[in-house]
Amino acid sequence: MDSDRNARAPVEVFLSYARADRDAVEPLRKRLRQFEIQGEIRLFIDDEMEPGTTWKPEILDALRRAPIVLVIVSNEFLASEWIYEHELPEIMDRHGQGGAQVLPVLLDACGWKHSRVSELQLVSHTPVTKAEDSDHEWGHVATVVRDRAAALRAPAEPATAPDPVAQWRAYLRTAHSRLVPFFPEARSADLSEVFVELEVLPEREQPDRLAGEHRGSPSGRNDDASEPDKLRFGRPLTLRQLLELPSSEPGRWVVVGDPGAGKSTVARHLAWELAGEPEGPIPVYVSIQRWLDFHGNAVHPFALAESDLREACDAVRADGLANALHERAQVSDSTESSDRRSPLVWLLLDGLDEVDPASVEHARRQIETMAEELPGVSLVVLSRPVGLTEPAGFRRANLSPLPAARRQTLIAGWVGAEKAKEVWGRIEKQPVLLELTGNPLLLTLVCMLALREPHLPPNRSSLYQAATELLLTRGFGSEPKSVTDPRSARRLLSVLALELQSRESVTFTPDELDDTLIELITGDSKLETRLKVWGSSPTRFLEDIATNAGILAPHDGPREPWRFLHRAL
Repeated sequence: MDSDRNARAPVEVFLSYARADRDAVEPLRKRLRQFEIQGEIRLFIDDEMEPGTTWKPEILDALRRAPIVLVIVSNEFLASEWIYEHELPEIMDRHGQGGAQVLPVLLDACGWKHSRVSELQLVSHTPVTKAEDSDHEWGHVATVVRDRAAALRAPAEPATAPDPVAQWRAYLRTAHSRLVPFFPEARSADLSEVFVELEVLPEREQPDRLAGEHRGSPSGRNDDASEPDKLRFGRPLTLRQLLELPSSEPGRWVVVGDPGAGKSTVARHLAWELAGEPEGPIPVYVSIQRWLDFHGNAVHPFALAESDLREACDAVRADGLANALHERAQVSDSTESSDRRSPLVWLLLDGLDEVDPASVEHARRQIETMAEELPGVSLVVLSRPVGLTEPAGFRRANLSPLPAARRQTLIAGWVGAEKAKEVWGRIEKQPVLLELTGNPLLLTLVCMLALREPHLPPNRSSLYQAATELLLTRGFGSEPKSVTDPRSARRLLSVLALELQSRESVTFTPDELDDTLIELITGDSKLETRLKVWGSSPTRFLEDIATNAGILAPHDGPREPWRFLHRAL
């Protein structure tokens, strides 16, 4: 009974923000007060302490007790000596030790990427004061706090650890819920608000090795495919429908698409969608290059998933996730009345084409081995078609261009319904552009330019050039700002991109970028003059590009390698 009462007791929430931001944070405080009145949380705010209280130990004691710490990050927050010297070190220690769930929220556009806050996973990448609807953003933050508190208050059997799979699903709903915008009007939109369903077209002919090695057919055709399977080949399907094809075996698919065709987006959306279905398959979305880089290629994707969950919340909630996924991967859900077997785990491996060329064959072997070891898993590899050799036993499906109706839906998601009609009308007048916009990335770039330019680019190369120019001169993200010198930046980026492209790798360490830039400009007086704008510092130049243009940056996280915003750029 005591443990049940403790579980249902209000959860302490420590709200950390700069006092100068009190008025801006007031809408959030009111929402949280409602939850406090309802007995769900107990809120600690230091500027509401009783007069005469010994404030410093009281604040730090409350911070050390609270299982949820809500951090409102702003320019004032980062400039506060008290926060920098006292609160922030405690917050980061509690996060590192897994003692608290730390939820950082951006209040305004500030230098959080260059502070310790960059080690944390943001609740939202959109500064609240820059959002189209700040009230909606505060509501989202309050809901996240309420959900976390409810999970902590939920009664559980004594000595029963949290279900790591349920925690993983909750994590995925947050991790894959947002898109980083190419342009301010796009804001940091909910993926579900902007996403339009893409279709894949399964190929009828399968690789010879699939038939010979895995199907026992000397003809090289998929003769053993079930009748429903055969009927669906040649018909467009969603990625989910592809994996749900009736079959005696879990799917093994390579989904192929050109740069910008939406491979990563469709996989992330499927992971987000499945994560919200407690009875559905468990999705695991993994970047192949990141998987190979993680702990020297020796870690299974399920262990990488557990590591991500551990970093996002705490060890208690993450412990056992890899084992739970392995257990479910060995079996399938089946019924006596049907031969169909429904895999309990869907593994989405993204970016085979982005793997270091020297590691591609190793990656392919790793995937083939994993497919053999995980009989109860549906497995999808996503890649560009150029130079692709499918892992043995995998069938190929191709991403289809967006049909006209879905293009118009995507445009409306980016620029609004009223503006979308005008943008689509301009696209329809240019046949070459109309064909190009079947690609979601190119359509997004057209939207970005249509909001600012009277004339749209007539072809692919001019579209890339115009988009790059816009990012350099008008900025990237929710509060755009030009780089220090767009003309010099364009020239330096041109020579840097040409060199990096020759290496064929798609991710780079900051030191690698610094060294490469130094090598390229040494002895070239014109390039050396260009870099003087940034004090002859490659690091300052790259930080300017990352923060204000976004063309080259650590887009996958502050501690992840740098890459271009998209390979097309």
